Amino acid sequence: MTPRNSSRLCTLLLLITFCLGFAIVLYAKWFIWNGKLSGLELITGNPAWNFGKREWIHFSGLFGCILFGWTFLHSFSYKKMLKIHIGMALLAGLCVLAIDQGPEWLFEWIGSDGLTYTQLLVSYIVSVPVLYAMRWSTPRFFEPKAALNLSVLYMLSLSVLWEVIMQPCFSTYDEPAKGYIQYAQILSDWSGILLGYAVSRLCIWGVNTIRAKAEAGGISPD
Repeated sequence: MTPRNSSRLCTLLLLITFCLGFAIVLYAKWFIWNGKLSGLELITGNPAWNFGKREWIHFSGLFGCILFGWTFLHSFSYKKMLKIHIGMALLAGLCVLAIDQGPEWLFEWIGSDGLTYTQLLVSYIVSVPVLYAMRWSTPRFFEPKAALNLSVLYMLSLSVLWEVIMQPCFSTYDEPAKGYIQYAQILSDWSGILLGYAVSRLCIWGVNTIRAKAEAGGISPD
């Protein structure tokens, strides 16, 4: 295997993982409004253990977020990605301007998700310079295993914050606090995170195997 082929194969494997995660997140978003799923009452009379549509969304969404998250972080460890991220950030800025100042038909086409898209685009624009600054100061955080561990830790923290603190004690989507912990959603969250971690480790193993074989042959994939 030539250095160029091995490098392309590693990049392709990471790109597939990234796209898979992004596609799963989009699917979870679509399922919120269009999906149908019968509920399962695991413990009769206890709503904390009801599994249904929202639990499936939590599971699939966090599964996708893990795949998408760590590969996104890891991409900042490649110098070639700098131009790509800068270009995408500029394109995201144009999209934000279009959403904010665009014609009426654009608002109608985007619908009620316009604010969500704008927030995501602005988050990306802000994240690019921040992550590149972090990349130069702490490059080890952007290595595959470190990026994966950071993504898992972040998603676990969000799950605990939302399921254990926000929903039971404060509010739920502008509604009053539930007054109890939804254990079914916590289990769904953590199951999705665990599956995402397992698939991501498989991807990392594949990349490491390709690089090890290349180095054993006296060549480097980089």
